[in-house]
Formats: sequence, structure tokens, C-alpha cells
Amino acid sequence: MQMKALRFPLFFLVLFNAVIPIQLWAAVTPAKEQINLVRKALGSLECAHQSASIIGENEFKELRLDLLVESLDKTKTTFGRWGLEQMLHPTTNKSEILVRQNLIKQLVNDNEKRERIGQLLKKIADSEYTQVGKEQIKGVGDETLSIPTYGGLLAYWNPAQDREYGTLFNSVKGLYYRLPFLTFLNNNSLGLESAYLMESYKYLSLFFAYLCLEGVSNKAMLWSQGYEYPGLKKAPRAIVDAAWDSCMSTWGVAIPLPSKKWTKYEEARHAYASHKNEKNEEKLATASLHVMNYGTLADKALHTHEGFKNNGVGNGLLRLGFSAFQTGSKAYLLYEGVKNTMLGVMGLIRSTKNLHRHMVQVSQAMDAMQRLSILVKKDPVLQKTCINTHFNEVFNRINNSEKMLELRKELKKATFKDPDLKFFYRRGRLLYAHKLMVDVKDELIPTLKAVAELDALYGLACIVKESMGTKRPFSFVKFDESKPLHIDFKNSWIPVVENAVPNSLRFGLNHPTKLVITGPNGGGKSTVLKSLGHCAVMAQSWGIVPAQSASMSMFSTIRTCLHPHEDIAEGMSTFMAEKGRVDQIKADILQKRSSTKRSMILLDEPYKGTVDAESAERIYNFGKAIASFNNSIVCIATHVHKPILLAQDTNGAFANRQIVIKELPNGQFKREFRLADGPATWWFEDIQKRSRFVDWLGNEILRVKATYKKCGVR
Repeated sequence: MQMKALRFPLFFLVLFNAVIPIQLWAAVTPAKEQINLVRKALGSLECAHQSASIIGENEFKELRLDLLVESLDKTKTTFGRWGLEQMLHPTTNKSEILVRQNLIKQLVNDNEKRERIGQLLKKIADSEYTQVGKEQIKGVGDETLSIPTYGGLLAYWNPAQDREYGTLFNSVKGLYYRLPFLTFLNNNSLGLESAYLMESYKYLSLFFAYLCLEGVSNKAMLWSQGYEYPGLKKAPRAIVDAAWDSCMSTWGVAIPLPSKKWTKYEEARHAYASHKNEKNEEKLATASLHVMNYGTLADKALHTHEGFKNNGVGNGLLRLGFSAFQTGSKAYLLYEGVKNTMLGVMGLIRSTKNLHRHMVQVSQAMDAMQRLSILVKKDPVLQKTCINTHFNEVFNRINNSEKMLELRKELKKATFKDPDLKFFYRRGRLLYAHKLMVDVKDELIPTLKAVAELDALYGLACIVKESMGTKRPFSFVKFDESKPLHIDFKNSWIPVVENAVPNSLRFGLNHPTKLVITGPNGGGKSTVLKSLGHCAVMAQSWGIVPAQSASMSMFSTIRTCLHPHEDIAEGMSTFMAEKGRVDQIKADILQKRSSTKRSMILLDEPYKGTVDAESAERIYNFGKAIASFNNSIVCIATHVHKPILLAQDTNGAFANRQIVIKELPNGQFKREFRLADGPATWWFEDIQKRSRFVDWLGNEILRVKATYKKCGVR
């Protein structure tokens, strides 16, 4: 067996009580984080939950309906995946089921409309929760880590965006006014434009301040030592000259202003040369100090000898050490200052760029949703549904708040059309649209629910369309309430199993309403029970069934006892859990004996956890107690003998079935997963064959475990 992407672990084998080929789905499951964000944002789909569900939490878990949704997920968006889950809500509301059937049929038959809806849903999917860039954060020690930055529509419901360092929303939070008397400026794009410019100016001013650090330090030192600086005598032009010289001397260069004949560095060099010719030692030392402060490090070294000559060796060494310390300190401070300033500038640019990409995605999603709303409004079938109602709540101007109208207006501007705009776009408009989205996100929820429901129906239509003409098709169920209780699923199959073997499941009318399926553990009995449960739940939820044709009565309740577990904390053994569940089902059936409500009961190895004789007796007694209840369809899977007597002891209310298992000439067994008439008598009577099968099954389980281990599944 070629192993690809395994969708569920080995415990599923135990769940089905059989080592069966596991489906290898190619579809990619939405990220767990994304589906959790959708659940958090949308809550529940009210349109799908107008009436009570006919199953409970126990049935949902035991039938593994989460895996059913996963295996049939053809939706485009995470919202659609959530909608598919919400619509897997079996109900007695026949009219709602028929509406869903009609919508699915329409999408199946109208290829152009289905493709158009799929394209728009794909645009929303691309804008849900995507990487917009990378954020640099400090790691261990001096290490810098580059982590993905996520944005998109779902980011507005992600609390981590405001809490965690390095997230998109947190990185732009500082660009908004936070002082109470200035927050009103956050409510327009011009105010936020000024905030962005002020933040940019802050980094720019710091950058130039660090560049001028050494020059300013030199002037301060000269002033502190009482030396006059000629340029300061002629204000205000001298102030400009001094600032220019300060910046230029930081790098040890002398670039004169257009109106200047001499720079201060040149003046110092000229004075030094003059005093040297005059042999004026005192003035020569002063000029040398000027050259050292205005000049480069090389100049400092060349003129240090003047300090030795005029001030003594000790004082000269002190001046040299001070000069070296001053130069090194200023160089380090300059490096750190410029580096941190540049990191801040780069962070600001990166944050706004990421926010721009994010808002372009939001704009694309809003545009796609509006186009979907127009398509739904024009469709005579869709316009009468909750989908259209939900779309109207956002895209009908009458229902919109002022902020929603403003957001829709802003998102139509050119700023939000191209994600690759480099520089020429308004950052204030970007920040304003983001703030509007934060404020009105909850107003979008009805539209997101409309997308979820429409995408779920689209996905189901794709399933039906793709299965046409195959050996495992989906069909639209027919509910015939004029007939007595019945089920007729022709060649039904279970979607969560690859290459599932079809079985026709028929109850009522010319067939018994209650079955006992016998055979060994691991033979496939549980698969038949789950197939029946999946078909009934899908029929009364989505209106489709994995079968060639499907006709049934509507059920008021579906109850299961497939694998109750022990609870050590409450002191409950497996047998106690089994007994409690079966007794509860029995009491529920007997209470409704005179009721017209119809029930489906699925029991897999009931009363296990005790000796076979006790288990067989209790299953038999349970069957006798409910045999006369005509408004229930019951299917019991067991490996013990006595329950097969129910067929003769209940006047035909029960019938016996078995899963076909063939023994091959080479001593191997073949489990056909095919339902056949009569009990599995070989299992009860042929001791040697039974022993050979158990040995073979043990080896088969070990083989499958080894295969899974090889594929990296534990």
C-alpha cells in the first residue's frame, strides 16, 4: 500500500474495530489556529440551528463526525469549513433540508455560477490569514530572529496581535495618538499622517544628531577650556557655520559653505603654520589643540608632540590618553546611536509596509464579499435565503454604521489596490483604515456567516459533481413520510475510508427494522454501523447521502453506544459505562413507545467489559424488550452467540446479518466488508477456523503498525 499524507492516526483502526485501508486525503486541512479564530469570531450559524439537533455530543464523538467533515471538505475558505461543521446539524426541519438540496442542485447544474462563486471564495481565502512579511526580534544573547508576521481578515480576531511582541498590530500601535487630549486625531487620515511624519522626523533628527555628535563634543570641549571659537562671534551666520563645521568635523572632512573662504579646520592649520614660523610656543600649543579637535585621528597623532614639547611628558601623555579615550568613546556612541536609529527606521518602514499588504488583503476580501452579495441578490433561489439576509446587513447602506460606510469608502481608494506600492502612498490613510476595521470588525460577522454558509454549499456541490459517474457517488435523499418507517440506501459507503466497499442498507417496508450483525472483532461490523450513522446524519443535515440512491423516513432522534470508556476518576469501569449508556437508551425508547417519534439506535458490542455469557444474555434481553417498538430502527453489532436467536424469538422483528470473511487457500483471510444475510455461524461453531483467523488478525495488526511506523505515524 502506497502511503501518502495520513489524515488520522492508528487509533482509528481500533475505532472501527478493523484493520482497514485508511483514506489518504490530498486536501490540505486548514490550520488549527485559523479554524479556532473563526469559531471565536462567529460563534454559531443561527440559520442552521433554528431547530434542535437529533443527535447529542455523545453521538457526534462516537460517529467521529469531525473526521467526516474533514474528509468531505471541499470548501475554499476557513469560514466555509466552519460552516460545513455548523450545517452538520441533523434536524427534523424538512423544509430547511430541501432548501439546501435545491441550492446544491443549482450549483451542481450551473457550472458557470459554481465557478464564479469558487473564484470569489478563493479571493477571500487568500485574504484570510496570511504572511505579510517578517519581523526581526532579539533572540538569545545578541542573536536576531526573523519570524513571520501575519495579517489578513482573521487577524482582527486574534488576541495575540495586541499582546505579543513582533505581531503586525502591535508593531504599528505606537503610530497612533495615545494622550487623551490628542486621541481625536486618530479619527481622520490627516491626523494620522502627521503622526507618521512626526515618528519619521524623530528618527531623522536622531540620525543627524548622532552624525554631529563628535563635532558638537569638540565645540563643547573647546568652550569648556576657555578657547574662543572665531565662528561664534558673528551671529546668526556664525551659528550656521558652527553647525556645519560640527557635522563635517565628525568625519574629519572640511567642506566649506559656498560663502566661506576658510573652514575652521583650515583656519586652525593656517594658524598652526603661522605660529610655528613665529616660534611662539604658547600660541603654537593652542593652535595644535585646535587642529587636533577639528582634524582627523591622524591629525591628532601628528600634533600630539606639541603637547609633549610644551606641557611636559606627563601632561602630554595625559592629553594623548584623553584624546584617544575621547575618540574611542565618541566612535562607539556614534556606532550604537546610528545603528539603533537605522534599526528604528527600518522597523518603521517594515511595519507600515506589512500593514499596507495586510490592508490590501482586507480590501480584496471586502471586494469579493460585495461581489458575492450582488451575485446572491440577483439569484432567484439564493435571494430568499439567510445568505442574502446576512449579506444585506453589511452591504445595504441603510444598515451600515458611519464607520462601516467610511471603511468601505476608504478601501475603494487606490492605496489599497496594489500590495507592491513602494513609497508613494499615504500612510495616514493606511492607519485610518486599519483603525476603522478594528472598530467595525463585529459588524462584519453577518457577512462572514453568509460566506461560511455559501462556501459550505459550494463545497457540497463540488463533492456531488465530482462523484457523478464514479463507483462511489453521492445522491440527494428523498423523504417519504407517507410510508411506514423505512431506510433504503442503495450501495451506500462510508466517506472516511479509502475504497470503501458499498453495502445496501434497507430497513422497514419489506425488510426488518432491526438487525443483529455478528462476526469476529476486526471483521468490519463497526464500519457498517458508522456508515449507517453517517448516511442518516448527512441526510438530515445536508440532504445528500454517499449512496447511489437514498430514500428514508425522517428520524426524531439518533442514539449510539459505540465505545463508551471507563472513567477512573469517577470509579466507572468499561462495563459500567456500557451498561449505563444502553440502559439510558432502553429507557428512552420505552418512554416513547406510544409516540409517533422515530428513532435510530446503533449499538456496537454492548455490555462489553464482562464475560461473554453475561454480555450475550443482556443483549438478548435488550432486544426482546424493544422488539415490539415499531417506531425504531435498531442495529446491534456483536461477537457473542445468543443475540442471533432474536430473529426467531421476536416474530421477525430482528434479522441476522454478517460481514463476509473468506479463508484463502494459502491460509490467509480476506475481509470483504460486505454485508450478507444470516449469522456468522462459522465464528461460533468452527473452533479451528476461528483460531486461525484470530492469529492472522494479530499478524495483520502488527503489519499495519509497522507500515505506519515506517511512514512516521505513531
